[in-house]
Amino acid sequence: QGKQASFYQVVYRRHGRMSTDSVHEGVLVSGPIKKLTHSGLHYSYRNISQFFEKFGKYTDLCAENHYQAGKRKPKVLIVIAIPFYFFKYYFLEKNILNGINGFYWSVLMAFYHFVKYLKLEDLHELERAHRPNFGRQLKFLKPSQQKQLHLKVTTQ
Repeated sequence: QGKQASFYQVVYRRHGRMSTDSVHEGVLVSGPIKKLTHSGLHYSYRNISQFFEKFGKYTDLCAENHYQAGKRKPKVLIVIAIPFYFFKYYFLEKNILNGINGFYWSVLMAFYHFVKYLKLEDLHELERAHRPNFGRQLKFLKPSQQKQLHLKVTTQ
C-alpha cells in the first residue's frame, strides 16, 4: 500500500491519506518521503476541556482494542503505570525542558495510561461477571454451592 509517515513530516493531500486505525492513526504516503529540516510545534488540544474529551474517547478505544486482542495488564503494571510513565515522559522524553507545561503533559500522559489499563481491567471484569458460575470467583466453592449461588442470582 503506502509507507507510514513519521511524526515530523508534511504530506501533500494528493500523495497521502489517513489510515483507518481507530487509535494512533497515521498517514499512508504514495511516493518519496523527505524529512523537514526544521522543527515545528504541534498542538494536539485547544484547552484542557478538549483534552479530556479526547482522553475519554481514546482510553475507551485503546482498552477495547487491547481487549479484542486478548491482552491483559498485570496488576503490578497498573499500580506502577503512573510513576513509570511520568518518568518516561518527563525525564526520558525531556519534557522537563518544557517547564510547567512539560510537567502538566507528563502527569496527564501518565494518568492516560493508568486509566486505559483500568478500563481494560473493567472489560475483563465484566466478561468474568457474565460467565456461568462467575468464573474464577467460585472455584473454591463445591459444585453444589456454585449451583445454589448461580440459581439465586439468575432467579432474581
